Amino acid sequence: MLWGMFHALQIIAHLPVLNFRFPGNVYGFYSFFINISQFDLIKTDWLIKHIFDMHKQEEPYSEQFGRMQYSNQTAILNLSLIFIMVVMTHIGVLSLLLLMVPANFNARLRHVKNKLSNYLFQECMFRLILESSLELALCSLVDLNRFVEIFHGGWSGTKITSEDSGSGRRLSDEGAHLSQEDFTSGYYFSTVFSVWALSAIVISIGTLSLYLLPSA
Repeated sequence: MLWGMFHALQIIAHLPVLNFRFPGNVYGFYSFFINISQFDLIKTDWLIKHIFDMHKQEEPYSEQFGRMQYSNQTAILNLSLIFIMVVMTHIGVLSLLLLMVPANFNARLRHVKNKLSNYLFQECMFRLILESSLELALCSLVDLNRFVEIFHGGWSGTKITSEDSGSGRRLSDEGAHLSQEDFTSGYYFSTVFSVWALSAIVISIGTLSLYLLPSA
């Protein structure tokens, strides 16, 4: 019930991201719900910036994204607490794998392993990916789009150089932009995470679809 409420709230709160014109009071209404729908109840972007050494100022993908508090184009920074939750879930899975060997020789550990397995895969990882799929997909696609523009020139074939970034020139836009020289290991990790997130969404939706199909 709670996860379903978050998912419905995400869909409603992200309507201003669409290319429609909304009056200012509507944006104010949506901004009231955006932190809840983004699971951004605890500010963790400062921690992610410190760990991955991401201190380059960057503009949002568009004006609509900026109003919805997507202040940059880096997936793990925009996801913030969701990214932390995904990392913690994977740490739990790794701990479960380490527990598999001794669990074969101890009945109590085997019982704990089975309980943790059901909780981590069904209630944490699988449900977290499904219910935050909108947020994960948006942030991941924006991150991948930036990567393609910087290193492959996007659809225009014009790569973003350090001179373009420093002078604020990027295609026809103005603002702070990353260049290839600014792309540190943290930004590469964010792009790899974006690929993983999109793959996980597709796999999770496919698994759910197979599960819901009526048995022959």
